[in-house]
Amino acid sequence: MQTRRDLTPKKPFEGKYADLNEKIIKIFYQVHNELGYGFSEKVYQKAFGIALREIGLKWMSKSPSRFTIMVKWWASILLICLSTMLFCLS
Repeated sequence: MQTRRDLTPKKPFEGKYADLNEKIIKIFYQVHNELGYGFSEKVYQKAFGIALREIGLKWMSKSPSRFTIMVKWWASILLICLSTMLFCLS
């Protein structure tokens, strides 16, 4: 048996950032509906960022982490060393 409390509509988000959450999700669906299906993730990210900036929200795209930068740096050092060794051996 349902009580009166179960029948009252609930807001999807409650709390301090409820309005902001609703705005962001609304924009996400608008971007997806406008672009449709089949684009790469990067296209959706750029469009989402543009839409967020249009309503005055700051947006920062993904930036490489420190770990990724270090791995690429060490990989390039390793490749230089290997190519130097191969050059010296030939």
